[in-house]
Amino acid sequence: MPHAKAAKLGDGTLAGRIAALHAPSFERDIKDLKAAITGLRRAHKAKLIGLIGVEPQTGATSLVYHVGQTAAAAGTRTLIVDASAANPTLSNLAGQHGPSLMDLLNHQDAYPEFIRQVSSDLTILPIGRFGRVTPGDRIGSEQTALNFGDMRERFDLILFDLPPLQTSTDAKSISPHLDGLIIVARHGVTAFLTLSDVARQLRTTGAELLGIVLNASPQQKKAKWRSP
Repeated sequence: MPHAKAAKLGDGTLAGRIAALHAPSFERDIKDLKAAITGLRRAHKAKLIGLIGVEPQTGATSLVYHVGQTAAAAGTRTLIVDASAANPTLSNLAGQHGPSLMDLLNHQDAYPEFIRQVSSDLTILPIGRFGRVTPGDRIGSEQTALNFGDMRERFDLILFDLPPLQTSTDAKSISPHLDGLIIVARHGVTAFLTLSDVARQLRTTGAELLGIVLNASPQQKKAKWRSP
């Protein structure tokens, strides 16, 4: 899979909008978040982890990408799954080369073909084409060709970029099939009551809430980790 080259934010390109920032404080924060996720993998045996923003523009997609990139750089076999039908940013970044998430959900022979194309420690699985039936609909039906257990065998860490509940109910359908969720809130944007309501809705699905990230907090714009 092609990967974005490092670029400064705001260079006008899609890759530039979510590519790695060079600010040391940002890099430290991403490494801190990656370390927290590594701890969750060990303590909870959590490999399949979804990140979901409380609302759009919390920076959840960017965190998925940066954490995945950092984990892969450390030698962790990392898969990023774009499951955000409402805003498939990571799919636009990766491009469509080979099987997509929808292909894996719909066709038995798609997963072996996908694995044959994996050639690095960081792989982005694009969402693919869909109509009225989204990935959440397919996964929620429990009638899919994809076995998440197969992913566990091939990858050390699988990060799902999930759409906010404000834009789609897909996260409710997908999250019970994951090992846990991390909720991303944004300082100065996310209201506590909204955060609490999103957490409550996700818990009703049986999802395991692993923690909360407060993104863009005023202390040097750090992304702060909180366990629930």
